[in-house]
Order: sequence, then C-alpha cells, then structure tokens
Amino acid sequence: MKIFPNPFSNQFNLKMKNVSGSKMKITLTDVLGRKALPIELEEKSMMIDKTFNTENLKSGTYFLEI
Repeated sequence: MKIFPNPFSNQFNLKMKNVSGSKMKITLTDVLGRKALPIELEEKSMMIDKTFNTENLKSGTYFLEI
C-alpha cells in the first residue's frame, strides 16, 4: 500500500492491491472520528489507484480507514 504525499495539502493518492477481490470500504476521518471527506469508496477491483481532493480540509491529523 502507498499513500502519498505525506503530509498532504490539496490531494493525496492511494495505491494498493485488493488481494481478496472483494469490496473495500475506505473512509477518511479526523481525530474525533468524524468523516472528513464524503468518500466511502467501495472498490471491488484487484488494483486500487485513486486520488482524493482534500483542498477543503482544515490542517490537522487525519486517519484513513480501510
């Protein structure tokens, strides 16, 4: 799995293999557990390569839950 750049400002990229081939739920949350982006991506493909726009997020710490 690759998540870059770190830290990010306007966008970040996620590249990873989905070894099971089943749906995956991806969520970005802030330190209080609130959803930071309206993304709940359900990917079923074997290779995930996505760019997420984060220019409207405040500076801070975020967690990517997969």
